[in-house]
Amino acid sequence: GGGQSEVTIVDVENNWTLAKSFDYGGVIPLSASWHPKDHFLTITGQDNSISTVETTNLRYAQGRFLRSRSCVLAIDFAPDGRTICVGNEDGIVSFFDISSSDDF
Repeated sequence: GGGQSEVTIVDVENNWTLAKSFDYGGVIPLSASWHPKDHFLTITGQDNSISTVETTNLRYAQGRFLRSRSCVLAIDFAPDGRTICVGNEDGIVSFFDISSSDDF
């Protein structure tokens, strides 16, 4: 199979116009979640990676990278943005406190 390694962000309040688009480094993105308070988009990839992009300038957030042992099926932030929840295909749900350090 094949797939696109591109992430596209559209402005749904402006007639679905293209807001940003960037290549995800050859990895096929599987899911994404917006940080509830900042301009960060956390993306999971087909290579079991989890990374965060600062969307105002499309830079990867330094120290914001995880890797799962199996395919990540879902990712989301807690409403306060301090915890990230990751569910993988092994049925494991992990919680990461991202408020106490520069890494998650």
